[in-house]
Amino acid sequence: MQRCGVAFLLVLLAACTEPPERPPNVLLIIADDLGWPYHGFLTSPHVLKTRDGPRPAHEIVETPNLDHLAAGGVTFTHGYNTSSTCAQSLRTYLSAQGLHSVEWASRTTKIATIPAVKPVVPRTESRYLRTLPRELARRGYVSWEGGKMWEGTFEDAGFTRGMAKTVAPRGVGRVERLGRHGWDPETCGSTARDGARCEALAPLGAFLDEFPDQPWFVWFAPMIPHPPLDPPAEYLRRYRTDLGVGGAPYLANVRWFDEVVGELLEEIERRGMRDDTLVVYASDNGWGVGELFGLHRGKATPYALGNRTPIVFNWPGHLPSGEVYEDLVSTADIPATILDYAGVSPIPGSRGTSLRPLMEHRTGRPHEFLFTQAWGRSLVTDEWRYVRFREGRQELYRIATDPFEEQDVARDEPALRSRFARLARKHAAALRHDRDDVEMMGRLVDRPTGRPLAGIELQLRQESRGEAWRTVTDDGGWFRFAPVPPGEDYRLEPVDASIRPLRWATTGRPLDGERPIVARGVFHPLTISA
Repeated sequence: MQRCGVAFLLVLLAACTEPPERPPNVLLIIADDLGWPYHGFLTSPHVLKTRDGPRPAHEIVETPNLDHLAAGGVTFTHGYNTSSTCAQSLRTYLSAQGLHSVEWASRTTKIATIPAVKPVVPRTESRYLRTLPRELARRGYVSWEGGKMWEGTFEDAGFTRGMAKTVAPRGVGRVERLGRHGWDPETCGSTARDGARCEALAPLGAFLDEFPDQPWFVWFAPMIPHPPLDPPAEYLRRYRTDLGVGGAPYLANVRWFDEVVGELLEEIERRGMRDDTLVVYASDNGWGVGELFGLHRGKATPYALGNRTPIVFNWPGHLPSGEVYEDLVSTADIPATILDYAGVSPIPGSRGTSLRPLMEHRTGRPHEFLFTQAWGRSLVTDEWRYVRFREGRQELYRIATDPFEEQDVARDEPALRSRFARLARKHAAALRHDRDDVEMMGRLVDRPTGRPLAGIELQLRQESRGEAWRTVTDDGGWFRFAPVPPGEDYRLEPVDASIRPLRWATTGRPLDGERPIVARGVFHPLTISA
């Protein structure tokens, strides 16, 4: 047998089925600080004072490209992030299981106790967690990261290519400038000159040029409308408002973000890829509109203005057009839905539910309620929002008549408050309980050529327990084992004695002289050869 290399990955197991046809490209668009009342396609209860008199926000804000996506796809009006700040909420989008930030932090704590894999810089723990691009790679996808992504470099998170090439412990540095860097209204967006080239999309264009024949996943998260509120003058002059300092610039930044989205979709269309691309849109969190609009319920709070977002799915010819659902859905449902369309069966331990049955067949109710834990605990149903702050204060709001959650009725509804408090405690405990078993997958390839090796039987032994598990590599060279107990004495070896023992590719030392599985419930990449 030729010398071969093995990519050895420890992750939570997913039983996968081969999709009947080439899976779609996936374009995930994530706005930065775009509050739910400030989308043109979503009726807003927020009335703004303008120089022409009071008007609903959705009649003032200009989001024609997002409006077009919504009109041609399926819109969930009551989507909720798992947190109301970007770093925490984006972890849910990145995780293949839609993990809450609390769960991500729990696994990070475990990783930090392992000397062999302890991250040297904060946020590189994504190397050892199961991420959406890693899971899609098993289905033949290549992936690109652009914009806001806090969890290490693009390689740490499992992307094929990307803009996050360095790790900034206190931020993401220059990679945040996607959509700002290279953006000139004379060459980009609806105000561009005919034939002008928009440099803002050059990194993405290079990626698409490099991989023209493979399904791709694109993480597109511009740092807009996030501050600084410095929109191009062409967008600012469109707003005549009396919102005070920052009001008009924020709405102009929303228009700027929409222009970036329009330019992106035009690029995909120009390449003839639009009909093969599932587009997903959501915002990472709301905006701190208390400073602008006097509501004091926005970003970094447990209220709807902080964590509610519309979620839009658009795939021409495959999804209905103009469908609107008011069901409670979570951004944790986004990875689950994407993986479903990629041909991946539900992942054990996933916090999300695929929305595909609801969108295509109008079957299923994703959630009766949603729970978040950030700045206290928050639980939302179709009718109520319950909030418990860290110091113990409890609040209760009737959403239908109080959409901005300003009239606390907790004292008037003691029985309901107690019921929600018990439910919130239960789900907080569930987030703290993290599974300890280890699940393993990897890929066996021929080292000189990179060709996947199919039909090779492998064995995983745990010597202290005297147990062993076997599996066979599939046509793509992938293998996986069922969940196994945590431990530090596992050995991976070929069943066929004629195959040379597996070795570390980097050092040439025998694999059985190392301890490749050294953690509980985490992902640990190793490269070995035979």
